[in-house]
Amino acid sequence: MRVVSSRDLLSPADIERAWRLAFTQSLEDHPDGEIAWEARYWRQQGMASVADVCDTLLAERRTAEQGVPGGADAADLTRLLACVDVQPVLRLVRDEGLSLVAAMRLVFWAGLREMAR
Repeated sequence: MRVVSSRDLLSPADIERAWRLAFTQSLEDHPDGEIAWEARYWRQQGMASVADVCDTLLAERRTAEQGVPGGADAADLTRLLACVDVQPVLRLVRDEGLSLVAAMRLVFWAGLREMAR
């Protein structure tokens, strides 16, 4: 007997839209500098479409004059990324739609490690 997940009932386009919505909502919790750092990270990884989601949110904030200052320095975020197990971080981004910054913090504070599925 095969267990059907809700994901099996969605088209690839539906899955993509749902992921983008979750990812954007996760990004909205962060200050502009952290989102800009995340956009640079994704672009460096060759994931321009993910970086574009970050850039779009930043542009919307600028247009609405609703910038969010503060947050961690880019160097601190880079150090945090170097301290965590990247596999569970990326899994949280891919499977749960968390922003990279949120996923890094969750993995760091919870001490998560990649486990076999």
